[in-house]
Amino acid sequence: MSFDKTNQPVKPLRIAVLVSGSGSNLQVLINAVQQKALPIEIIGVISNREDAYAITRAKDAG
Repeated sequence: MSFDKTNQPVKPLRIAVLVSGSGSNLQVLINAVQQKALPIEIIGVISNREDAYAITRAKDAG
């Protein structure tokens, strides 16, 4: 959990990520979440291509 300037807990921002290719930007976000570097929760991944590798990255991340 992250904390703000007054040391109060910050609830993670729930986001959906739009993808269409390899998902390299998605992977950066996944890594940041795993390392607790960003106060976000990825709740969905949306793609306009069913064969986008980004979907595999999302599934692998859980």
